[in-house]
Amino acid sequence: MKRRFWTSEEDVIMRERYPTEDTREIATLLDRTYSMVLNRAFTLGIKKTKEYMQKNGYRVQKFGTAHQFTKEHTPFNKGIKQTEYMSPEAISKTATTRFKKGSKSHNTNPDYFESVRKDKNGHDYIFIKSPEHKKMIGKHLYLWELHHGKVPKGYNVVFKDKNTLNCTIENLECISNAENMNRNTFHNYPKELTYLIQLKAAVSRQINKQSKLTDNDTTTI
Repeated sequence: MKRRFWTSEEDVIMRERYPTEDTREIATLLDRTYSMVLNRAFTLGIKKTKEYMQKNGYRVQKFGTAHQFTKEHTPFNKGIKQTEYMSPEAISKTATTRFKKGSKSHNTNPDYFESVRKDKNGHDYIFIKSPEHKKMIGKHLYLWELHHGKVPKGYNVVFKDKNTLNCTIENLECISNAENMNRNTFHNYPKELTYLIQLKAAVSRQINKQSKLTDNDTTTI
């Protein structure tokens, strides 16, 4: 079905009568659907007067619900070129309101803006808007990348003092998923057992370190 464009005469009627008269009556007068009249009013920036809404607000809201777009609604222009449903004049008029390439919304946060957000476990983390990322990123990740590069796959950046708001490079370390899991598991153990496990790990690391040094010093006869 070919789209019927709004005329300047119809717009005059809309501006004069829409604010104070029943939308259905205007739709009948203009031979338009109820939703078309609502959409045109929105485009023209006109609304019902305060007096009209006080008198008819509930009825308007109840009747309008039936004409709202549903979740499954498919736009009439889906898959259609703009030139197929808009006149050259209408397309030209939209040029002044289009987003220009590289333009940002008025409420876009500035670079390096920070905010505190909770993760799925309810822990607070500082997030930062980095110019290198499309979305805000955890500040601990941003700082680590800044000093050491990308975090390897299978590794996590964690806080040495467990305070997720103490976000300084000195308080960060990068550990494997296995090590991270072990550390988190420790919290479920008694203090004494946790100490012994950590002590054993420290001793094992020293033994491995000494073994490597010994192997490097060995000469072949």
